[in-house]
Amino acid sequence: MSIATDIYFITNVQFSKSLTLKDANKTRTDVVSSADEANSKWIITRRGEQYIIQKFENPTYHCWCPSQPEDKERVECLTTSSPKEWIIKRVADGSYTISPSDNANLFWGVEDGSNGTAVELSSGPPSGSNYWRIHRAPLVAETIVESTKIEFEWMDTTNDPLDVQLTGSLENDSLPRDAYISFPKPLEMIWNGTLVGEARISGEFRSAGYQVNRAESNTQLVPGKTGLITRFIQSIIRERSINVDIVTDEVNVYASGQEYKNVKVEFRKTFSLEGFNSFKGNLIIHSIKVVGSDPGGGGVTAVNKIEIRNPTNISVKVDDIPVEIYYKTEKIGNLNLPPFKLHRKSTGTVDFLQDVHTQFRPDDPKNSECQQFIKEYITSDHSLTVSYSLTGTVIRLGATRTVSIPPFRVESSFKGINKQFVKGITAYISIVRTPISKRVSFEFDFENPIHTGLKILAFEGEVKRKNKLFCVARANNVKDMTVEADRTSSSPLFKGGSVKLRRHEMLKLVGRGSLKVAVKVTKATVHIGEFELPDLEFELRDPVRAKLKWNLF
Repeated sequence: MSIATDIYFITNVQFSKSLTLKDANKTRTDVVSSADEANSKWIITRRGEQYIIQKFENPTYHCWCPSQPEDKERVECLTTSSPKEWIIKRVADGSYTISPSDNANLFWGVEDGSNGTAVELSSGPPSGSNYWRIHRAPLVAETIVESTKIEFEWMDTTNDPLDVQLTGSLENDSLPRDAYISFPKPLEMIWNGTLVGEARISGEFRSAGYQVNRAESNTQLVPGKTGLITRFIQSIIRERSINVDIVTDEVNVYASGQEYKNVKVEFRKTFSLEGFNSFKGNLIIHSIKVVGSDPGGGGVTAVNKIEIRNPTNISVKVDDIPVEIYYKTEKIGNLNLPPFKLHRKSTGTVDFLQDVHTQFRPDDPKNSECQQFIKEYITSDHSLTVSYSLTGTVIRLGATRTVSIPPFRVESSFKGINKQFVKGITAYISIVRTPISKRVSFEFDFENPIHTGLKILAFEGEVKRKNKLFCVARANNVKDMTVEADRTSSSPLFKGGSVKLRRHEMLKLVGRGSLKVAVKVTKATVHIGEFELPDLEFELRDPVRAKLKWNLF
């Protein structure tokens, strides 16, 4: 019975040891026994009634022995343009003997079952140590398919068809150095058991001998039916990660100098896509600047600087997004995100939306959360957390398709402007001499940091020097308490009360020219936009330097 050209394992019957090379790094080396069958594949090629035998992992190695060999001659493997031919005969028990074509009375054999025992030619009637089981190794296509690993690198959904880059490798160091796999037809892209499109993979995934070779392959994803691709994109936006299978029943493979085209084999590989996870933790509000009152009444208008971080390597183009803003449990406003492209994270691009207009106005006039939000925004410097409800997100696929994303919420935090607010307050001290006593009068300046008109309807504050009450300031003149937007010039805003100083304190003022005092607003009513914010209370964290002004008349 003849042996067909194919890939085989050659195993000694008596010792159950396979055959491999003693040193694969040498150009000429012995054939020896080995317990490692995985690295013991051989290509047996039929030539008429005889055969040549090559190492599968490196087909340049051919089994060889000298012409007219003698007893105990070792079988070697070497690189040669004239490969040795061998006689392979089947015996009664189904095993085989292997003999050189120029001396059929010599047979391959091993002396013992130790690993590394050289294969020698022996004369005489063959015995168990000269018998070999020759059984077919898995098809090279099956081996390469099993060894193929595919990973997702990036996807751009703004092109039509969608551009995808996959990284492929043959992770099996027993494969020939020239092995690769390619795909003669589009692969099915399966998600959640449904076909969402076709992946057209160009290029080849190659092996680099004993080194893993990661080859990038450009892929075009042709989306399938609208309903299926819609659910697929929705899942990418909603989930933290999803798994995708690419499947085909036909591959091209190449190994050991031979190409196998359109091989029918099951190919199914799974790779993971990192999803947007509904942008959780990736919507960042860098600033909210109140710029004016809402002409509709009952609110204020602000501009935002918003950073949207892409947690994935998927580029998407987003149409207008209407957004509802919630503070605690109540809706406090609206904004509309303009169309933008969100670049994949591997590009290092940070996507900013500048000057996004926001209307802070409650749907229900009885809703106090909106006013509470504005109050805390002004009077605190801790983080305020708001919830953005994206109510109509639309992802554009290529030039023609769109995918609507069900509403989802994203939380974001930003700091109040208390530090900016009180930073604008400065104090001046004027000394007034009268025939009766010497009194100290305070004049406060205020610089408005919130980019809209601000009216202080009432103000009470206290000034302390070394934790002792220095004076109490009050203001009730509404006319004098209006501060224009983005005011930078300083002018007296209001005048405080007065306090009589002892002589040594007066001398300190005269000598130093200024004092550090602590300012605390104990009660204020502020009108901002359409909101009247009563009973505000805040304290300047840093001491205010009250400058000395002489007023002798």
